[in-house]
Amino acid sequence: ATMRHASPALLVLALCFHLLALSGKAGIWWTFLKPLGGPRLTTVARGTLVGATLNSLFVGSSGEAGRVVLMSRLTGIPSASILATVALERAVDLCGFLTILACAALLPKIMSRHSRASNADSRSSEPTSCTSFF
Repeated sequence: ATMRHASPALLVLALCFHLLALSGKAGIWWTFLKPLGGPRLTTVARGTLVGATLNSLFVGSSGEAGRVVLMSRLTGIPSASILATVALERAVDLCGFLTILACAALLPKIMSRHSRASNADSRSSEPTSCTSFF
């Protein structure tokens, strides 16, 4: 019932953002996999999409295990090495999330300081009118 009332344009926009996020994730993982034998970006993108699908369908982080198994089979790179790149990618994700969290925590303080400063400036300045120029 809820899907009937959903905006198709917003659903397409959400899909585009999700695919953009997955593309970024594949790009980061590809960067970490290149020193191990350089699989093609399309192969890494396929592994990322399979992993995201498995994470959506099953409990836990089964998609991460699926990415490791798939990439190992497709490229011949040892599973342990691929698992290390997945762990490194997750660490980069964590750093990104912590950065966003820190910015979100600091933003209200910055905005309130800016608001107080602009209010003080507006109170200290004399009112101007057209007649003050004549």
